[in-house]
Amino acid sequence: MKYLLKLDLDDRFNYNTLMNTLTSLVVMYRLLRIKAERFRIYISSSKKGYHLEILISSPRELSDIEVILLQAILGDDPRRCIHNYYRILKNKPYNVLFNVKNNKKRIYDKKLSRLLLELYNIMINFSEKIYKKKKKELYEALESQS
Repeated sequence: MKYLLKLDLDDRFNYNTLMNTLTSLVVMYRLLRIKAERFRIYISSSKKGYHLEILISSPRELSDIEVILLQAILGDDPRRCIHNYYRILKNKPYNVLFNVKNNKKRIYDKKLSRLLLELYNIMINFSEKIYKKKKKELYEALESQS
């Protein structure tokens, strides 16, 4: 089964946040066999807002509550998690990330998205040499965003 996890990382989008997210995903893979298949980072045109979408595959069906729990574990905005939980309880659509806010569009960052997937796959199959190189590339790519 495939699911799209949506994380709002606006105020916490940095190297440490992304490494914590990747490490949590590796633990999910090792314990639960939930595997990330694709990452997509979207940056607002003002460069102040960030959304991370992660396509995952799970060996079993996940409930809506489990999906928002996984998002919370991976660093989603806590207030957004509470709103998603409320929406589920009220049988309303949940897991909404806005593409446009105040007439500002979000921009897909292909390079960072690719780096996250590469680093994640290296972490799952652990290769120390390649891992250090990709971590450095991710850090440098994030620094160039500032």
